[in-house]
Amino acid sequence: MFENISCNDGEKRDRNVKEVEAESVAYVVCCRLGIDTSDYSFGYVAGWSKNKALPELKASLEVIRSTAAWIIDAISPERGTAPPEKKAQKIYTR
Repeated sequence: MFENISCNDGEKRDRNVKEVEAESVAYVVCCRLGIDTSDYSFGYVAGWSKNKALPELKASLEVIRSTAAWIIDAISPERGTAPPEKKAQKIYTR
């Protein structure tokens, strides 16, 4: 899904950055829908972001924010209106 989303600056991103951004977007969207994936997502992002400097991670924040907002808007019942906040439900993973 995220392979077709490019950064505005045309910059090539390595796999670690793509994994961090994709899982972070999934986490934000799931949270918005009331699904708690933190048990899985935090460890996954930590693993892929290992040895990355803070400026490198900060560089991904706008990609994460804008992509999550785009997805939330696209799946909202009324386009342009985000779904109502729900209490997060825990998802259990192995």
